[in-house]
Amino acid sequence: MEEQLKECQEKFKLTFPDDLLIDEFALTLGMNLELHRQVLVAFLKGEETYNYQPLLGSPLSMGFGEQVTITQLDKSISITRLEFLDLMFGIDFIYSPIYPIGTVLTLDDSLLPTSVQARVRDFTPQQQVVVVAQKTIIDSQFVDYLAYPYPQGVMADVQPILVGNIAIKTVEEQGPETELSQEYGKYLRDRIAQTGRMALNYHAWKESEMSG
Repeated sequence: MEEQLKECQEKFKLTFPDDLLIDEFALTLGMNLELHRQVLVAFLKGEETYNYQPLLGSPLSMGFGEQVTITQLDKSISITRLEFLDLMFGIDFIYSPIYPIGTVLTLDDSLLPTSVQARVRDFTPQQQVVVVAQKTIIDSQFVDYLAYPYPQGVMADVQPILVGNIAIKTVEEQGPETELSQEYGKYLRDRIAQTGRMALNYHAWKESEMSG
């Protein structure tokens, strides 16, 4: 297994199998995070299949049923839905950047918790927010970002919006990045890995799968 993926699996006790196709799948999605997002959205929205045809390289197809089947050329592997969510979390954690404070994001609000969607639309019809905190631990898990509506920013009577990477549609403007902010991002990633706490959205999706 690819070293970073194996380390992530051990830290978070992730359940996907050690397999060469899993490694190749993780690398493909990790180097194309929009593809990672599209695959995860297809899974969460109950699509039966997702097919990816790159300009160069081999096509990749996924089937989402009682198990998730990943196929590339003559190689195929089937894993459980919980293993698939573990794998997608591992890819997300390893490859997704940690955007600095002040970054302005446009969200896909359909991928936010239902309780948050109306609030986002009320304050920011363009679904734009500004990042005010990163990798914050809440309810024994972590959220990728805390954010407030943009351009309003922090408001005394408004709770911050919990933003997972999957809900990020576009990065409109990246906040200032310095050597200190880069070091802090690395610290946050290491700290979360040491705690072994999974992202709150993945934890919720796994609980939903287990409850049927």
